[in-house]
Amino acid sequence: MKIGILGGTFNPIHNGHIEFASKFAKVLALDKIIVIPAAVPPHKKSGGIAPFSCRYDMCLLATGELPLFEVSGIEERREGKSYTIDTVNEIKKAYPDAELYLIIGSDMLLIFKEWYKYTEILKSCTICTVLRKSDETEDGNKLNDFLEYKKSLEALNGKIFVGDFSVLNVSSTQIRTMAKKGQIKGGLLNENVEAYIKEHKLYNE
Repeated sequence: MKIGILGGTFNPIHNGHIEFASKFAKVLALDKIIVIPAAVPPHKKSGGIAPFSCRYDMCLLATGELPLFEVSGIEERREGKSYTIDTVNEIKKAYPDAELYLIIGSDMLLIFKEWYKYTEILKSCTICTVLRKSDETEDGNKLNDFLEYKKSLEALNGKIFVGDFSVLNVSSTQIRTMAKKGQIKGGLLNENVEAYIKEHKLYNE
């Protein structure tokens, strides 16, 4: 079995997240994608981060009609700080024979060596990412940095898969800004997620 792991704050989850993971599922023939909203430590200032229950609900709404997707609350249930390696180990325990594919943005790949026990993650998962068009077309520094960093992870026996496809260019930050103005552009959010945001008055302040 091949399992994709898609973690994030998902504040909110948008169509870019879904498209990103779905394209990896197709290219890599994944059997399941586990969507894992991150828990926010209680001592951390909210800074516009919706409660975990709301972000979890929005993930359910965004993936409800997509049979490959499963939403997990394991990071909320875990006490203390929640690290990716702990999540990976829990999934390995639940699916001991599965191949794991950790799906992350290119910006996250560039700081991957700062992740807690990143070498253990490299041993357990294939890291999957995609270059954004802005990375490819700027002055070349971003692209070169990306390629050099990728090589340095591969030198540690890390398996890095870079998808050869484009994804919807949108961020949760942009959507929150639109939500404050009451003007979320069509096609960026699942309709049920957009309705949920309006009903619960998320991101109004």
